[in-house]
Amino acid sequence: FFSTETAMASPSADGPPGPDTLWPDTLPYKMLVLDFDKTITARHTRGAVFQVASLEPEQLKKNFADLAFFRELVAAIQGRCRVCIATFADTEVDAFASGAGLVRRYLDAAFDGESEKFIPDSQIEAWNPENRNINAKRVGKNMHLDALRQRVAAQTRRRDIVLFDDSLENVSEAIAKGYSAVHVEPAKDDDDVPDSAKGPREGGFCRAAWMRFLADEGARAGKGCAVM
Repeated sequence: FFSTETAMASPSADGPPGPDTLWPDTLPYKMLVLDFDKTITARHTRGAVFQVASLEPEQLKKNFADLAFFRELVAAIQGRCRVCIATFADTEVDAFASGAGLVRRYLDAAFDGESEKFIPDSQIEAWNPENRNINAKRVGKNMHLDALRQRVAAQTRRRDIVLFDDSLENVSEAIAKGYSAVHVEPAKDDDDVPDSAKGPREGGFCRAAWMRFLADEGARAGKGCAVM
């Protein structure tokens, strides 16, 4: 059972970071945009699910790179920063769930059917540039970011919108256009790790990646540099 109160509770001395630690007042960002496959998820979904059993909430939860951290952060920064999702996935008529609908199924699994309180449909941008005769390697996630910015926070400066993505190309294209962006290593699926080495998943949008990001932001602020 997911509880907003539990996720946002102040930590004990030995407990996890609280909201003020996860989102310091010094962070300038108004929108946090997350890639979906291999960033939020460990296994690439290919944007569609064709077996209904694969949509069971417990199955979806198992595919998060770091479900506990994802829940905690999204709940903690409500009212401080809008969380959005940008993914290369279209609706497929033969799929049980695809595109934005598949993203919503994952989010509902994470937040016990109440994900729209945290991430409404307007904050999900799901479509594949290749299906619109657009070279994804040239635009990256920039068209997704532009659409989210116009719809969600039109007055927000690009540099105050930060993308987390496992694609270096997407990160580079976003930065070139004036957005902030952070590269994360692709999340490792359990199938990528031999049984003898299994442990906490690595990569993707996880607590370790976020704490590195906060450390980098703190170091940059300490040097008096503008956040870019």
